[in-house]
Amino acid sequence: MTDLISDDYVPPRDDWMKRGGEDNGLIPIYQPQNPRWPGWQKNTSWEWASRMLTAEATKIVWVGPNGKWWDLAGNLRGRQGVVAVNEITGLGLAPWEHKFSEGPYIAGATLERTDIKKRVITFGVVLNPNTNRMDKRQYTSSFKYRALEAQWWASFSRTQFGFLGFFSRYTGWRWIKCILSSDSLTGTHSLDPVAFKNNSAQYDISLTAVDPYFYKPPFHRTWKFDPETIEIGKDGFAEGKITLANRGEVTSSPLYIVSCPGQAKISDGPDRWIELPETSTADKFYMVDTNENMKTLNGAVDPVDNPFYRFIRQSGLADFFLHDLAQKGLPLWRRWDDPQEFEYAAGPKMAVTAKVRHDYPGAEITMILPQRYESAWG
Repeated sequence: MTDLISDDYVPPRDDWMKRGGEDNGLIPIYQPQNPRWPGWQKNTSWEWASRMLTAEATKIVWVGPNGKWWDLAGNLRGRQGVVAVNEITGLGLAPWEHKFSEGPYIAGATLERTDIKKRVITFGVVLNPNTNRMDKRQYTSSFKYRALEAQWWASFSRTQFGFLGFFSRYTGWRWIKCILSSDSLTGTHSLDPVAFKNNSAQYDISLTAVDPYFYKPPFHRTWKFDPETIEIGKDGFAEGKITLANRGEVTSSPLYIVSCPGQAKISDGPDRWIELPETSTADKFYMVDTNENMKTLNGAVDPVDNPFYRFIRQSGLADFFLHDLAQKGLPLWRRWDDPQEFEYAAGPKMAVTAKVRHDYPGAEITMILPQRYESAWG
């Protein structure tokens, strides 16, 4: 066997060598291994690694609105005292419903449209402080169970969303935003949970996801208007390109974060340009959402409308003398003279290139592309 430094033959074991010593000869990098404990050789061998490290079971975690993390399934299941049981439903393709039209003069039916519906995920959980395999202690007191149940239900809300996460070695982490559904059975007991020192209870959990897709962290890239390296066009705008890949399974619309002041333009397809409103330093930055179902412009400092601003704008004389004050009460999208909608999006397993322009030196435009998937691990 040879090392990476020379062609000298070295023994089959402890063959990681380096130059050193008085004669600059080959010396072992590591100390000779102990036969009773192979050391680094054992820790770098997949076959010798522990089951905790080599586990390939699917991980399921719940992260509540309060930020509390719960390991429900996988190699760390029950670490906080809660494990998932029974079957789990609602993890496949996003729910859909076909709309057909039928009539006496049509053979069969005609597909009019397909609606993507909300997703409902159901599963059971068992609360028991002794399900933590990493804690060898056995808890017989009811106080540990009572504290566990209080913490579990504190991780849900009727008005705030949490995140259900799934991990496999093939797909990595995928997350879906959910809220507790009224279909959950949160208080049905046939026996006192602490009777006979059981300190255990089982519940049926139902979560509703208004957005039925699973997400991975989005890709993002920033273009900066550097007047020393980028040529300025005759119209006073500098132009650049941003390319991102959609590795997801669902078409995704990009988002843009645009700095202020100045004016920006973003391409929609190969030839169409969307001209955005002019901004000042007070606007700081704004977001452009190209999803047709969302509001296109969202300013970082958009004011909250109130009766005072509405009175100023409705009074023609006051508007004439106090034009700046009236404009201050308008959100950025109301100051957009020519509002338009974006049409192009990034298809699944495809890359999208957007051309961007800005007229203020040092300005930045960041493109963000969500990564959406149909199922939890498929």
